[in-house]
Amino acid sequence: MAPQDKKTPTPEVLIGEGPALLALHADGVAHIRLNRPEAANGLDIACSRACTR
Repeated sequence: MAPQDKKTPTPEVLIGEGPALLALHADGVAHIRLNRPEAANGLDIACSRACTR
């Protein structure tokens, strides 16, 4: 948990919809999140391709 006196910057959302979501944080770390709740976030060919673009 981040200290209360310091605010964690909000990441820049590069891809905010579709099978894979992409956010870039100020420290240069990118997070890829799967967005397929109907498939328990499992990978299929379309989701795999979205992650490699």
